[in-house]
Amino acid sequence: MATLKRRAGLILPHVLLAGFASGQTVHIRVLATTDLHGNLFPYDYYNARPAPRGLAKIATLIEQERRDNPNTLLVDCGDTIQGSPLERCIRRVSARATHRRTR
Repeated sequence: MATLKRRAGLILPHVLLAGFASGQTVHIRVLATTDLHGNLFPYDYYNARPAPRGLAKIATLIEQERRDNPNTLLVDCGDTIQGSPLERCIRRVSARATHRRTR
């Protein structure tokens, strides 16, 4: 939470000043993601069924929101990786490749 506040504290003043510079009202939409846990697809690997989550699903929703309002800011609050079976496989493959390169 402290990181989110820090990021918002750094970004928000710039966004507000941009609106004042042009003398126009700017409507800003702030989107936040959290706890994605390495889920790439909208699928629950533990229960072997579709699930309402995953980066692919979220990317589609974010894309639509940005079409509706180009002044959209996306903030990720953490826990983006680590947690899904697919992420563990990717991590193992990456670790093996790194190990081979360091020999």
